[in-house]
Amino acid sequence: LSAWNPAFARLMEIPAAGQHHGPLYLHELPWEDPAESGELLGKIFANNSAANQDFPIHRQDDSRLWLNVTLSPVGDNLLQGVVHDVSELKESEAQARRQAVTDPVTGLANRAGMEWYLQNLIKQHLLTLKNGFTLLIVDLDKFRQIIEGIGVPAGDEILRIVASRLSTVVKRNDTLARFNADIFGVILQDLSHGETIDNIVGRIMHSLRQPYFVDGSPIQLHASIGITLFPNDGVDAPTLLRHAELAVDKAKGGGGNSSVFFDPTLAEAAEHRRHLENDLRLAIRDHHFVLFLQPIVDLRSNRLTGAEALIRWRHPNRGLIMPDKFIPI
Repeated sequence: LSAWNPAFARLMEIPAAGQHHGPLYLHELPWEDPAESGELLGKIFANNSAANQDFPIHRQDDSRLWLNVTLSPVGDNLLQGVVHDVSELKESEAQARRQAVTDPVTGLANRAGMEWYLQNLIKQHLLTLKNGFTLLIVDLDKFRQIIEGIGVPAGDEILRIVASRLSTVVKRNDTLARFNADIFGVILQDLSHGETIDNIVGRIMHSLRQPYFVDGSPIQLHASIGITLFPNDGVDAPTLLRHAELAVDKAKGGGGNSSVFFDPTLAEAAEHRRHLENDLRLAIRDHHFVLFLQPIVDLRSNRLTGAEALIRWRHPNRGLIMPDKFIPI
């Protein structure tokens, strides 16, 4: 560095120009990563054109600042530069990113934050071949009915208590998230053994069953939990989340207050329901359903006493189809 103004000296906490004993080199400034400044210099000299970049620096009081550095070649292998303190802008950007992936009620990650974390965790596991992990979806049973009785503010307080209870059950390096109103996500690190998972899930359910007090009155809550294992049940975030949702739906469909491990038959059943729904929509659109009235007769009086309505499907190629069994929808 051949010359600099007083503002640069104060920012970098270096002596004023002319007061420094011996030469002062760019890499001696308090960059967080001095190599990055060297890369910027190499880019400028290689292209013989101006360039700029944001750099973090560490000051003597352990504070961290972000500087935008713009350097331009001026001939004879010399550069002229301008430096701006952009710390407030960087903090605002970081705050916006945190808000985008954070649930405002509980302070946990939201669904977008969980998906981002899952994707990075999967990449890390695939690179290091570490043990798998477990994804849980925790769905509070009948929480919406409770909200109708106690109101949203009291419901938010219960959700904060739920988040606190979950954090006391899992390990510090495990991850918690709140997906929406009454659904939470939990990642159990380096855990893919059924017996140990059952123990943790049991502790979670026991913790959530403890009474919640609103205006002095106790409220009882139960939860349904869906469980998926990485990599057995999926090797990408959308698949793991979808399978955990299928498992928790199975738990809720059985009455709630229970946990269910994902099973491939759950995905098969969901796919069957999707195809069946699509077939029904097409049959209605194309008028393939035919209404029949089956008479009900009193044989003693030989009188018509009623009728049973039957809807059958008329296949365009196979004619009238009368199914020999009921298909659950």
